[in-house]
Amino acid sequence: ILDGIGAGIYDTMIPIVISNMVADSGRFGFAYSFIITCWRLGHGCSLMLGEFVLHVTSYRVAFLTQGGISIISLVLLVFCVNIPDDSTTSKVTKKEDSEEFYEEDSEEFY
Repeated sequence: ILDGIGAGIYDTMIPIVISNMVADSGRFGFAYSFIITCWRLGHGCSLMLGEFVLHVTSYRVAFLTQGGISIISLVLLVFCVNIPDDSTTSKVTKKEDSEEFYEEDSEEFY
């Protein structure tokens, strides 16, 4: 039951978080697919590692290994990932802003 609730929360929140991260840049599809791919690869590697540790040792060591990896990733997330405020983030400029630097009688961009 808890696995389904967690998956539902992730599936709901990931598009919202990504859309806030890449606001007005036109890169939502790329960022979303990259994050989902990393998530799925991590899920597959987790299953393989758990099975390997289980066959070599025991269930207890397999769960402790997976739990240790999750605690390390949580510590890295909390202390090493910088999440900017909305007030400090600058929006990505679009075509209208880049036309300011183009002079019509010149063929160069400044």
